[in-house]
Amino acid sequence: MSFSQEANSKPKDINLNINNVIEQAKENSLMIRSLDYLLEIKNAETLKNKSWYLPEIYSGVMLHQLNGNAMNADGKFYTDTDRENFWGGLGVTLNWDPGNNIPKMIYSKKQYEAQEHTNISNLNNEVLGVLFTYFDLVTERSKLSAIKKLISKSHKLVKQIELHVKVGKRYKSE
Repeated sequence: MSFSQEANSKPKDINLNINNVIEQAKENSLMIRSLDYLLEIKNAETLKNKSWYLPEIYSGVMLHQLNGNAMNADGKFYTDTDRENFWGGLGVTLNWDPGNNIPKMIYSKKQYEAQEHTNISNLNNEVLGVLFTYFDLVTERSKLSAIKKLISKSHKLVKQIELHVKVGKRYKSE
């Protein structure tokens, strides 16, 4: 289809309603998606900070080998010897610091709540912008419809005037 044919072709009539517009605004916004991912990150941080009182449980095997002068970290001085430490089994580590961890937990909860409110606010702003555009479109469509009706009526009037002229009746403007 050439450009002139495309320009002269009848435009597609898009059937939009307000519910579809709102759904599309919510689903297809990259900003909203990125903020949702930030909310997931804040949720993960909150869950991590809530678990401050839980111990770390570990199991496994560890082989630690020291060679030469590096072995004097424990206060003993050895040269030209090798020493190996082997460990295997289960272990539990408790690192409780309520004075530091409880405020962190409260802070991360507040950050999560703030991110939730930010997401809601940005979603509402996004939907509001789309709705303003939708209502502008509806307004322009109604104007276009009114203009089309006026054009149709003017064509009818022109045909009536032409008919009066052909018949010989006089037309008197008011």
